[in-house]
Order: sequence, then structure tokens, then C-alpha cells
Amino acid sequence: MDSDFIDRLQKISLTEEDGEILEVRSTQREKILEKCSLTLLGCFLTTRPYNLRAAKAMLQTAWKLGSDVRIIDVEGGLLQFKFTLESQLQWV
Repeated sequence: MDSDFIDRLQKISLTEEDGEILEVRSTQREKILEKCSLTLLGCFLTTRPYNLRAAKAMLQTAWKLGSDVRIIDVEGGLLQFKFTLESQLQWV
């Protein structure tokens, strides 16, 4: 793997500006955890603009999951990947 890429990965961290604190009441906790249990969050490590529609299609093709994975643009380049099976999440 490219050493520059690995260096950038190791320097990733959330700041106050990046994160938003969400309070989850105990009555909702189980429901929310179940809803998010097959979810990954990620982003592209690039400063160049990219076509989000093309990127989504490329990932679905590369992962060979088609419509079994939903890719949602959360905000500010953050993507949410929702899988239908735990084995798919583990594979990715």
C-alpha cells in the first residue's frame, strides 16, 4: 500500500467541528442500535472533486453487492453504507 496513503489514514481524527453530539435516550437506544448495526461510515480521502453518482456505482460494482448496499451522502463528504447482511458488512 502507498506509504503516503497510510500516513494520511493514521492522521485522521475527529475535531469539535467534524462531530455533532447526539443524545440517545435509553428508550430509543436499542431501536437506533439495531437500525445502525449493519452500517459503515466512510469518506474519500481526496481534495479533488469527484462525481458522487459515479463513485457510488463504482463501489457497488467493485463490491459486487448491487442494490444490497445503500450509499447515502450524509454531509460534507461523509458517506453511510447500509448493508442488508452482516456478512456483506464484514466482507467490505
